[in-house]
Amino acid sequence: MNSYTKDELKALSRADLSVFSARVLRMMLPDYQHFPYIDLILLKIGYAMLRNGGWRILINLPPRHLKTFMVICAIAWFLGRNPTKEVMLVTHSQGLSRDIAWKVETVMNSAIFLSTFPECRVSEDRRSAMDFRTTLGGGFYAGSFDSRMTGRGADLLVMDDPISAQEASSPAARDAVELSYQTMIKTRHNDPRTGATLMVAHRTHPDDLSEFLMKEGFDRVVLQLEAEEDEEVHFGNFHFSRKKGEVLQPTIYTPDALARLKRETASHVFATQYQQRPVSLQGGLLKRSDFPIVPSLPTGGKIVVSWDVASSSNPRSSFTVALVFVRHQHVSYLVHILRERLDYSNLVRRAADLHLRYGPTHHLVESASLGPALIADLRNLGANVLSISATTSKVDRVNAIMNQFNNQEIQLVQGTPGLDLFLDELVSFPHGSNDDQVDALTQYSSWNTQDLPEPERTFKRMGPPRSKRGLGFRL
Repeated sequence: MNSYTKDELKALSRADLSVFSARVLRMMLPDYQHFPYIDLILLKIGYAMLRNGGWRILINLPPRHLKTFMVICAIAWFLGRNPTKEVMLVTHSQGLSRDIAWKVETVMNSAIFLSTFPECRVSEDRRSAMDFRTTLGGGFYAGSFDSRMTGRGADLLVMDDPISAQEASSPAARDAVELSYQTMIKTRHNDPRTGATLMVAHRTHPDDLSEFLMKEGFDRVVLQLEAEEDEEVHFGNFHFSRKKGEVLQPTIYTPDALARLKRETASHVFATQYQQRPVSLQGGLLKRSDFPIVPSLPTGGKIVVSWDVASSSNPRSSFTVALVFVRHQHVSYLVHILRERLDYSNLVRRAADLHLRYGPTHHLVESASLGPALIADLRNLGANVLSISATTSKVDRVNAIMNQFNNQEIQLVQGTPGLDLFLDELVSFPHGSNDDQVDALTQYSSWNTQDLPEPERTFKRMGPPRSKRGLGFRL
């Protein structure tokens, strides 16, 4: 831009949203870095805004990729070119809408805007945090999907993140957003023939508003954080391309940063929000690929037994489950599975057997059903037992520690009896007929989020049970 005179730069900014936005973004963001995908989005929106109206555009791109700042620039530029027209902004919250409204007004009062659009001024007569007018009769109004907008109209309707990621898992919340769009928001165009609509958002669920707008026929631009295939997009004279594996912001999402993001983000969240491939939790909460099978154990480790205790040995009752883990650094290896219907006397025998064989540093036992009795008997054996209380639903417990599974922090030792049944139960959860092993697994993984020191001993490959003399009963 340095090669242009001031007058040429003003003319370009007035005619081209991408030029105007590049100047504004550098003003608003001191560390702003420009990337080609930004030009693609702004050229798409800007070209539509130069038409007479009637267009509908949906932009899906990852979080933290400047989508809201591009929305701010687009609204200001539209009002600069059309100071007699009305813009309505709707987001998932009043707080977000208020912040965007303030930034739109800030841009419109900036030197860049005033020199580019000298005829467009914010009126001092009618001005509030989320509702202001231009001196030529146009205006801007911001609200949320749950606010009333009766009596207000718009030539341009803008939606930015219609639902939060936290609310998107609720069918009622998604239905409320769709109902609000159909019955209130989409009816706000001053002229249905020429009214324009823009939505910019990342995906939050397979049945989110983006999905609904696609079915309505919106013109869509989809940008994944990491390209899953080679991409080629031509828009006029502009050419956007990237190879499989390339990211939208390569200087920010370096290979190390991308790997860290994947480690710290649940796979369904990464696929949905960052890759725009929405995955429902109910469609596959746990996957076999999350639990790799390894041929052997590393040396060292902390041994922990996690118990899910059933109340009886009745054939229709739940199973008592004990999972034996060896934690080595940040990976835990499942080395033994007990899954039986046991009366209490046999339960105590199995518990003593496992305690003597593995010498665990901890037993984790839920303080429900026969759990308190087992806790007392294990302590009588000299075991270190932790009483665990479950305070949330089974699905919530799994979701809370999903990162451990997605990052393959639970691994299975090849040849361990019961592995196939264990995996079958995991991948069928929460729709399977049994979930006792899932309960024992999530109990361990939830406790394992603590930063535990490694023990000062070497773990050896398990052999036959040690001597059981002196326990007061025959095993």
